[in-house]
Amino acid sequence: TPTPTPISDDLFLSFTTTTLFQVTARSWSKERYAGLTTSSISTVSTTLEFPRVRGNEQKVGLKFDGINVPLNAIITNVTIQFTAAELNYGEVALRITAEGNTSPANFGSSLNDLSSRAVTNTYVDWVPEPWLIVDESSTAQQTPNLRSIVQELVVQPGWTRGKSIVIIISRAPYDLSSNTRIASYGTSTTAPKISITYTLPSSGSATSTTYTANTVSTQNIDEGVAVVNPSSLKFTYNDGEQVIGIQYQSVSLPTNILILKSFIQFTSVESSLNLFTDNSTQIKLQITTHVSSTSTPFSTNSFDLSQRKNSNNFVEWTVQEWLNVDERGIRQQTPELSNIIQEALGSSGWNSASNLTFFFQRSAND
Repeated sequence: TPTPTPISDDLFLSFTTTTLFQVTARSWSKERYAGLTTSSISTVSTTLEFPRVRGNEQKVGLKFDGINVPLNAIITNVTIQFTAAELNYGEVALRITAEGNTSPANFGSSLNDLSSRAVTNTYVDWVPEPWLIVDESSTAQQTPNLRSIVQELVVQPGWTRGKSIVIIISRAPYDLSSNTRIASYGTSTTAPKISITYTLPSSGSATSTTYTANTVSTQNIDEGVAVVNPSSLKFTYNDGEQVIGIQYQSVSLPTNILILKSFIQFTSVESSLNLFTDNSTQIKLQITTHVSSTSTPFSTNSFDLSQRKNSNNFVEWTVQEWLNVDERGIRQQTPELSNIIQEALGSSGWNSASNLTFFFQRSAND
């Protein structure tokens, strides 16, 4: 099914600045189980093992004090950075929650000190990459975005700047590992660190800007043949299934922003009326970004687009028939792209000279 050739692929962005707050854990606790009974509590350990130690399952609590985030802040990104204390080659699934109390008590030595605490309704699961180097503290040792957990806390009426947060990490219910674990240091110099990025509802007017694509590329999915800046650009199909790449170079977007609205506006150069061979009047596309701070310019190398790392998030676009030549309206406008752009901006090393690259291909739901 061919789709119409678009031109004038302008990227519209509206964003506001954010604030980054970081603090190191002040205390931690391990609650170890033997069967279904709590067997020991430790608040002085220098190693934090997830989710088990010596065959016994355990929970780990991390207390972060002095969280300088105001009430009702809009949380955009939260991660916890660990430092590997030992090697791990296996796979383990962890569940991360927080104590739901806005004034959590200090850790104690009483039985069930962690498991008796009421936790947030929201949680985030984490399947860490292998930890291959002792003392490493990089993306492999960093949690996924815990935004939803912290957001639940800072909108509670009892929340104020300077409050504490207790993060609790345990085995995910679906974890099938038996002996696999990861271990992080729990010392004053290598303690876990939480990073919270937020903005305020009344942070001022948003900044709006428009970028025009610097280069485009098409690549046949099966054969890998790539063409840079082709004379025509058809989504999904052109003598075979294909992926389209659109790149905006040196977009000068800092990492400390929250994308409020974003879309790409196309202008049709031909009509798709009667082009749909299956009698359909629409086609579904999947849009992703290249998650890399060094998204290189397109090349004619085989599988140049396919080999680039796509964002975990994606946007589905149901494209209706483009009825007229030179049409530039809602039908030629993508849905909201904020979530995939935000993921690209979170790439390690992102800077104002980085390129922002989008990929368009047929959706699995088409």
